[in-house]
Amino acid sequence: AKVLVIAGAATEPFPQEMQFINDFLSKKSGGLFLLLDPHPSPSFDSFLKPWGVKVDNNLVLDVSGAGRLMGTGPSIPLVMNYESHPITDRFKAMTFFPFTRSIQPDSPVPAGLTVDTLFKSNENSWGETNLGTREASYDPTKDLKGPIPLAVAVTKEIKPSSDAGPAVKSRIVVTGTSNFPINAYFPAQGNGNLF
Repeated sequence: AKVLVIAGAATEPFPQEMQFINDFLSKKSGGLFLLLDPHPSPSFDSFLKPWGVKVDNNLVLDVSGAGRLMGTGPSIPLVMNYESHPITDRFKAMTFFPFTRSIQPDSPVPAGLTVDTLFKSNENSWGETNLGTREASYDPTKDLKGPIPLAVAVTKEIKPSSDAGPAVKSRIVVTGTSNFPINAYFPAQGNGNLF
């Protein structure tokens, strides 16, 4: 396999399973596309930390009102701007991310890794940490203020380039929701193309 996709895991994988995946990425130049969901879904935090990825325990809410144009509410942040990366290069279409948590580069990033943010929510959003209530309001002492990263890409060089050939790299892409490419949203705006 060249790429492993884990989408919307409902339970935490066994450590041995994650070791197989880590070996696949560290020794065989594999790729992993990990589509997480907010709590109570697993965060894969212990697996992702050595890869320089921080998974926040929140739900990103977008109160800009832009979602109303698409018939959505604050639990579906819209993205209209993208960071500079080969995945998002020249990507201009609007995308939206239903029920997403924030994903960001950890600090400091472990040596030998490059961790890039792919896109963020807008300024009128926040990462709500009080997930046990139906009422939400921004709390500057607990919640992350937007714009907040919603996806990252990680690159790890397994073998440097030489006369024998180009560098061998492993790659991981992590998003905070598994819902953006489902059948209901795949044809809408740029979601399918981004996936």
